[in-house]
Amino acid sequence: MEFLPIIKEDRNVYAGFWKRLGAGFIDFIVIISLVYGLALILGDSSKIIIITSCVVSSFAYAVYLVCFHYYFGATIGKMVVGVKVTNPDGSRIGLKQALLRSSIDLCFAVLFVAADMSALSQVGASEYLVANANLQKYYPSWFSNVELAMYIWSFGEFITLLFNRRKRAIHDFIAGTVVINKGLFSTR
Repeated sequence: MEFLPIIKEDRNVYAGFWKRLGAGFIDFIVIISLVYGLALILGDSSKIIIITSCVVSSFAYAVYLVCFHYYFGATIGKMVVGVKVTNPDGSRIGLKQALLRSSIDLCFAVLFVAADMSALSQVGASEYLVANANLQKYYPSWFSNVELAMYIWSFGEFITLLFNRRKRAIHDFIAGTVVINKGLFSTR
């Protein structure tokens, strides 16, 4: 596998931690806006609407990550900070890589939706608004293990990203991708 150089024109080719964190924060704002926009459109706070909104929001999150990486090489957050996901040689990634890159996050999203569904099934429609503030007490017992696994995964992602020359996170290794500063190379 041929990699791009580490430095070009006295600049790092690979996007570092802070740019990627900034992109992630922007993407978080985009997704939260989508979720709240959906809630405003649906308007009702019944349990059926809440469950539907939870499933639709999670599906939209998956589509957002995979499609934006596949079609544009970047999510909105990555576009704003000027980075792009590519193959190690700088070429465009395929759909399989976009799916692999997001696979662990998507698994966590499915588990979070399952926990939400389980919790919501235990709360009556009239109780939902009161219970929503403390819905976690209704989560299934296995959910604490999912949360722990998510924290370990996130910590591993940060450590891996910080301590390798090409600033690849674990999901980059899984998908065979790199994240580069956009202005240094035109992708093929």
